[in-house]
Amino acid sequence: MSTNDLEEITRVVNLYINGAAKGDAAMLEEAFHDKAHWFAYMHETEYALDKAGFIELVVGQPGDTGNLTSEIISIVQTGTTAIATVSDVGFWGDMDFTDYFQLVNFNGTWKIVSKAFHLH
Repeated sequence: MSTNDLEEITRVVNLYINGAAKGDAAMLEEAFHDKAHWFAYMHETEYALDKAGFIELVVGQPGDTGNLTSEIISIVQTGTTAIATVSDVGFWGDMDFTDYFQLVNFNGTWKIVSKAFHLH
């Protein structure tokens, strides 16, 4: 993994982290590909949101209610693809998640194309 790729992947994932925490639509718009999707199964409910649905959710209810800690746990890159793992502790106050992001480099620009998450 080149230093430039690692820095850019980290920057894009941090756009998600900060955008979801603050409910900042502009950060999330920049981080995610227009056709990105989010998937999970929690509380016996299947979640499948497109980009607009996810942005609407976190803009209306930002993740940081005062005690959120989020950090990138790992990044694995193969050529123009990457997987980033993020730990969120205290999202929406008392929810802890592990997020798995798939990223693709489109003509030199890294974008998140999907997110799957697990509620602990």
